[in-house]
Amino acid sequence: MEFEKSLEVLEKIASEFPKGSDEYAAMELAAKAMHYVRHEDVGRRFQAFLKDSDAELTAEQKENLRRMGIEAGIDDEPAS
Repeated sequence: MEFEKSLEVLEKIASEFPKGSDEYAAMELAAKAMHYVRHEDVGRRFQAFLKDSDAELTAEQKENLRRMGIEAGIDDEPAS
């Protein structure tokens, strides 16, 4: 999704909540975070993070999740 379109979506969601609500504040914070990533030119690292987060979990990551009591989806195939 393009940067400007993402901001439009956040603005639309925020408009559904009263200013000052937790939901509105969360959307405002998300928009600020997007601006920070763009302004500080860390977008390339963020894109790499997104790509890595779609990768299959390592055995160590799966074991850490199991120790935390999280089982659902651990052995599922990664999204394409």
